Amino acid sequence: MILPEHEHAVEAGLASEQAAWDAAPLPNGVDEAVLRGMLRARRTTRRRSRRAMIAASAAVIIALLLGMVRVSPAFASAVAGLPGLSGIVSLVAGDQGLEGAVSNDYVQPVDAGDSHDGVTFAVKGIIADDTRLNVFYTVKLPSAASYVPYEEPRMYDADTGEALPVSISFGAVDTSGKPKKAFQERMDVSISAGHAMPERVRMSVKLMGYPEEKTWNVVIPIDKARFADMKETIPLAQTVTVQGQRMRFAQAVVHPTSITVDVAFDEANSMKLFSLSDLRIVTDTGEVLRSYGSTQVSPDKMKLQFESAFFAKPKHLTLIGSKIMALDKSKLELALDLGQQRLVKSPDDRVRFIAAEKTGADVYTVKLGVKTNRDRDNFNFTIVDGAFHDAAGTEFQFGSLRTSTDNGADEDEVITTFEAKLDKPFTNPLTFPIVNYPSWIEQPFEVKLK
Repeated sequence: MILPEHEHAVEAGLASEQAAWDAAPLPNGVDEAVLRGMLRARRTTRRRSRRAMIAASAAVIIALLLGMVRVSPAFASAVAGLPGLSGIVSLVAGDQGLEGAVSNDYVQPVDAGDSHDGVTFAVKGIIADDTRLNVFYTVKLPSAASYVPYEEPRMYDADTGEALPVSISFGAVDTSGKPKKAFQERMDVSISAGHAMPERVRMSVKLMGYPEEKTWNVVIPIDKARFADMKETIPLAQTVTVQGQRMRFAQAVVHPTSITVDVAFDEANSMKLFSLSDLRIVTDTGEVLRSYGSTQVSPDKMKLQFESAFFAKPKHLTLIGSKIMALDKSKLELALDLGQQRLVKSPDDRVRFIAAEKTGADVYTVKLGVKTNRDRDNFNFTIVDGAFHDAAGTEFQFGSLRTSTDNGADEDEVITTFEAKLDKPFTNPLTFPIVNYPSWIEQPFEVKLK
């Protein structure tokens, strides 16, 4: 929520621009009722995919929370006199790194877009560094909708055509859910570890309700000179032990829009550490820099990502955490028998076999129930993924559906569904690797970064 004392100054420009957008003549397009139905379906089924190597895939996470954060008086005052930034103020509010970038004139203006079939994407500006690209853009639809019905947003190197291994989230100025034709949004793109930011990025978007071949493409130039040498590397070489599990923190790098921390898990650990949770970085002034994700560099190495304090130049930074998703290494497999329709092996009794049906020539759709504490676990992902094998050791892959998670009738059970592609003769049981599990080590830990 924007503070009342700044609401008029920040939103007046947005209201004017929104009115101009809505007044513009638009051709008839997708039927609104059909489009809304698709949007509801999109919200109901959330697809998540985790790979051992994130560089092999792109994870898309829909997050429409940015319009609910507070704009601080200091930040609103700092940008009050900057022309054309009213929309950006609302879109970056609450992210310390992006607020600092805007306040320090770090926004790169862009004038690029694509328009056809009554839909217009127009990129107005970006904030970029070596690890992260934030794109500020407007979208105009031919019919009013509650939000933009993204189907398959992707990022490419515009010069080589190669798909970029990224994670993507979205944010909007207005998250009221009221149907409208025009939107101001931010696309937050994190580049996977080990990949450089290209000179030019092509943003490619598909929308639900439009033919498969309809794609909106915008080429975005990246002025890499803006962030050349703008980072601080902090060697760490610190080992933290939590309930017998060792984690070695190698280095932290402070970029203009993010702080990344490299951590490796000891191969001798008795447990597989899937992820670190409840993470934040605290500065010497008490400012909290939130975690916004991580990338898997290898099976035992991870790059943690946080908001940045680059422009604030704090004297001290401390990483604080309290939860680790972990499972004993002897329990990292789940086996099921399709013929007998039952689980043969699972980490514990929290997994329930529901059904396995043949839904295609070589495809079985499997549905499992997982007992979980939703308030604690925030469990909205699958427990299995990647290649799996049968009793004879023959390897298979997941089908095109990948995975989805939805709420079961039991409030403490999550239903996870996936497709198994069995395009060769197979022998039961099938054994799947567990890539996540709602099992936690809960113990506070700290790492002095600076």
